[in-house]
Amino acid sequence: NETYSQMVPFFSERRRDLSNTFVCVLDTQVSDNARRRLELADVGVNMVSSSVEQSEKCVRQVLSYLLNRHRPVSTLSCPECGLNRLGEDDLWHHFPLYHINCPANRVTCPICHYKVSNAGQHIHETHGPVVRRSHSAPFKPEKFHGFALVIIQREKDERFLVVQEFGKLGYWLPGGRVDPKEAFQIAAIREVREEVGIEVRLKG
Repeated sequence: NETYSQMVPFFSERRRDLSNTFVCVLDTQVSDNARRRLELADVGVNMVSSSVEQSEKCVRQVLSYLLNRHRPVSTLSCPECGLNRLGEDDLWHHFPLYHINCPANRVTCPICHYKVSNAGQHIHETHGPVVRRSHSAPFKPEKFHGFALVIIQREKDERFLVVQEFGKLGYWLPGGRVDPKEAFQIAAIREVREEVGIEVRLKG
């Protein structure tokens, strides 16, 4: 508790200086406390974890695209923090790592130049390698009416699984839009795989 009480004012005072810095707090007690995770996110902390393996994985990803920023294809800038010399794949990784807790603002996508209301969600779903996209390119704004949500409960403690949304929109059930000609059940399983990284079997 004493260590945590020093974290919030420390990061709050340095928030402006850390806009292009990936900040990870590795602490089991803080990671297990949702309120503390959100408080640290509000002062600019990008990741709170109890897993050394996952923290190292994210740091390696950040270092990978930072070290490759001078490639000829690295011509993009982040619309949130201005970090430049990024490739499309770099920006795809950069945005959720750095800005998942930033409020959703209407900006121009640096890749397709469309005006979007949630840059993080748009980049994640529309750009980057084709195998990871939720939507096919080129991006065209469109209305959709089919949506699949999945309620996942862990048997041992009866807790429910929720996913952190882009744009500081809080937490919600895993789910997403149903693609044209896609069955709702298939869409539900696919969205859980894309958002959470696990395979599920629907029971109802």
